[in-house]
Amino acid sequence: MTLRALILASLVVNLAMAVATWRLWPRPSSRGSGVLAERTVVFNNGPLRTSSNGLRIDITITNSPPQFRWQTIARDSYTNYIASLRAVGCPEQTIRDLITAELTEENNRQRRALLAPLQADYWSHAMRGLAEALNDYEEKIDLIDARTTDQIDILLPQAKQGPVHFSVNGAQTGHLPVEKKDAVKALHERFSLAAAKFMDDPGVTKEEKDRQKKLLQQQLDGELKQLVTPEDYAEMQLRGSRHAEALRGMIGLDLSPEEMRKLVLVLERYEKSPGGSKPGQPGAEQKKAQEQELRDVLGDRYESYVRAQDSNYGQAYRIARRFDLPPETATQVDDVRKSVGEAAQALGKNSQLTRDQRREALLAVQREAESTVREILGEKASDAYQRVGGDWIRSLSASEPQP
Repeated sequence: MTLRALILASLVVNLAMAVATWRLWPRPSSRGSGVLAERTVVFNNGPLRTSSNGLRIDITITNSPPQFRWQTIARDSYTNYIASLRAVGCPEQTIRDLITAELTEENNRQRRALLAPLQADYWSHAMRGLAEALNDYEEKIDLIDARTTDQIDILLPQAKQGPVHFSVNGAQTGHLPVEKKDAVKALHERFSLAAAKFMDDPGVTKEEKDRQKKLLQQQLDGELKQLVTPEDYAEMQLRGSRHAEALRGMIGLDLSPEEMRKLVLVLERYEKSPGGSKPGQPGAEQKKAQEQELRDVLGDRYESYVRAQDSNYGQAYRIARRFDLPPETATQVDDVRKSVGEAAQALGKNSQLTRDQRREALLAVQREAESTVREILGEKASDAYQRVGGDWIRSLSASEPQP
């Protein structure tokens, strides 16, 4: 072979080796910046450090167990959570308390999110009665509660001890931001625990319990005033008033939110005024002035306000709503009830009637009352009303008339 051929062959071989070396040489990942990736792993025996293809792995060895933290327990599911708690020796009662508390808090979060619109617009919903406003939410609330109870029963069947009661921020704090709601709730819980210490003590007299409870209430009010604005505090007091609760329970009374607030303010003011025959009740003069202020707020609806406080009218009103009847039908039924009551009273006082004559007259009044109510409500609604609110009709034949 000539020298020229040898040189050419050598060049070809060197070129082939260079290409092969270039192809086989490791390169930084195209996804990175060229910096070696690092990873550290903890084992319990002996050091080890290795690197491969540009990935360096540092393995540090220690004979000391890692510090225990609750956060290190796997919580992909409550089943794993319970298993992990048991694995570290957590007592069963503590596990039950932890799981129940977490599920209950989750229940509260779901309820708060669901009821937030209702609580924020409290007075608008209160004027038609919060019980009625809650009807739109009952099915969803029941579903949330059922899911929570089922979870507790499935995860901790041995912990089932009757129904689980859930708590949630009520309408009294519905106008507050979430963080203020939670702060107010925590404040009340702290004072409740403080009160429980002496309220449950059999060695403390009733008088002393009342005195300490009054002092705690004053302290609670003082801290609340520091926690929320004066406007928010006044709104909380107004919503928490027993008069606000009573107005919420009234039906058939068409009030605007502002009118309802005014009514509560009037009732609160006269309740606290001196001169009443009993604590918390206005005297005769105050009642007269109170009635006038209520009339000023309500105008022609004052009589409806008085009627709405009558449970008998409430029964007729609910039946009318249930069967999509005009509200006036409830008023008509209630007027019949009052007229029948007056007639029965007159018959009872009529000394010229014999016992049989009086009984026959009462039966005639009863038949007329049944007929009139059926005519007003219709057959189905009348039958329903007789079952829930017809005691005054049945009593006409059940009672023993006296001369």
